[in-house]
Amino acid sequence: MDLEFKTITHFRELGGMKTKDGKTIRHGFFYRCGELAGASEEEKEKIASLNIATVFDLRGRQEVLYRPDFEGDFHYVHIPANEGLQRSDKLFVNVRSFMDLFTGMNEGRYNYHMHHFALGYFNMPYNRNCVATVLNSLDEHRPILLHCYAGKDRTGVLCMIIAAALGCGYEECKANYMFHNTLMEEERREYMQELERRGSTEWGARAFDMTNTAVESWFDCAWYSIFNSYRTIDEYLMEEIGISREQIEDWRKFYLE
Repeated sequence: MDLEFKTITHFRELGGMKTKDGKTIRHGFFYRCGELAGASEEEKEKIASLNIATVFDLRGRQEVLYRPDFEGDFHYVHIPANEGLQRSDKLFVNVRSFMDLFTGMNEGRYNYHMHHFALGYFNMPYNRNCVATVLNSLDEHRPILLHCYAGKDRTGVLCMIIAAALGCGYEECKANYMFHNTLMEEERREYMQELERRGSTEWGARAFDMTNTAVESWFDCAWYSIFNSYRTIDEYLMEEIGISREQIEDWRKFYLE
């Protein structure tokens, strides 16, 4: 299936990822991307052809109000990945786009912005409502799509958890996360040119570039927030998220080949 999209950024799937015991995640069940708000009619039809049962929108409330998803033949679930993180949803109050956040940024706001992102990665694995809602949908054995704004941070953490739950290790999960930078290369240059045209400050340009980059240390914040507290992914899933041993075994039996 052709997964190349022009109006939906960074569309891809987890199919093909390798587990630590040599198995492979089946294709056609776990899709990920950036926001769906700007999808063309042609690409809405392309989404429909994937037979996606549920779309999980991981964005905050302000983002959804400003740029809602299109309605499709799928179950739509808005489940903010950063819900409960102090002031996370305030990031979009009084701004109309990500560009507005960065154009006039100074050093202090840059430092705050970077800290905010790292803290988000650290806390997302412990948003039990979000993680459990997404993972419990795996019981249905039907395709799902996860997305946020860019399809990198919030989506990246949830996809990391899914892949780890199915048996993928640190290196495989990190490689899947970091692949964003390959997909983003041309778009990243265009964004930076637009910021320059707007007269962005140096700090704004640095923050925007970092925000649109998969950052290894941010991935590690999410990964080790789990594995510094739990010896195995199964312990985390069962004790922290409330997933049963039977569910985990069922997922690995169905979604791996």
